[in-house]
Amino acid sequence: MTHEEVQVQIKILLEILSKKKKLLDQIYTITENQKLIIEAKENNMNLFDQLSKEKKLQIEEVNDLDKHFDNIYKKISYDINNNAEAYKELIKSLQEEIKIITDIGIKIQILEEKNSQLIKIKFANINREIKSISKGKFQAVQAYKNISLFTKKNK
Repeated sequence: MTHEEVQVQIKILLEILSKKKKLLDQIYTITENQKLIIEAKENNMNLFDQLSKEKKLQIEEVNDLDKHFDNIYKKISYDINNNAEAYKELIKSLQEEIKIITDIGIKIQILEEKNSQLIKIKFANINREIKSISKGKFQAVQAYKNISLFTKKNK
């Protein structure tokens, strides 16, 4: 490849990284919104599911961008490695974008883990409430039976 062709390919890689960054920012926002839904007293699982579907689509787009990036990089990696000085500024730009993207990815992972823990806690609380309600119903039935037996004996 010529020097100019490699430069064009690196610029395409930068565009791919820019698109990926925007998608990851959107995924982070969706994940934050999911956290708000989990924390809310009133659960809106329909909205949560809708956000999950949207996030899944965006993750698929990110994966497609990653494949495209890898394909282009494989084509030009030999030229870049053998002539790194000629592409120094573009490589530096790539590295900076990759660092930003990595940081966003870590933020998403941390928030996803927090959401997962919140969901586990919420389900544990729901199960506790169900058991409490069931126990209360059982006690109410027992009390009703005892009252019924007592009133029958007194007749």
